Amino acid sequence: KGFIHSDLKPSNILAFTPQHGTCLPTLKIANFGLAKQQGAKDTRSRFRGTKYYMSPESIVGKVSGALDIWSLGCIVRQVVKGRITQHPGRHVEARKEFLVGMLYYRSKQKVEC
Repeated sequence: KGFIHSDLKPSNILAFTPQHGTCLPTLKIANFGLAKQQGAKDTRSRFRGTKYYMSPESIVGKVSGALDIWSLGCIVRQVVKGRITQHPGRHVEARKEFLVGMLYYRSKQKVEC
């Protein structure tokens, strides 16, 4: 609790055999090499983690727990759709275009209640 993993991806989620009385496996998160305590000053590069699972916030250098939620969403999408989310990679300008394009796309969507 209180840590940001910063590199959630399928290979960092371990599934263990279901225990007695349940049909679901136990999931555990592994590889805390890039983890940091929430609120702690970070001197490392803001571009860290695996590109396909990095959040838009990481593009502008804001590292928070939202980064892990984004990564989890990418993992769920990959499981459901069977493919990895497209991502611009590590080039700074491409990442900014990705973020701006995403915000523009969202503003064009109509929400009906």
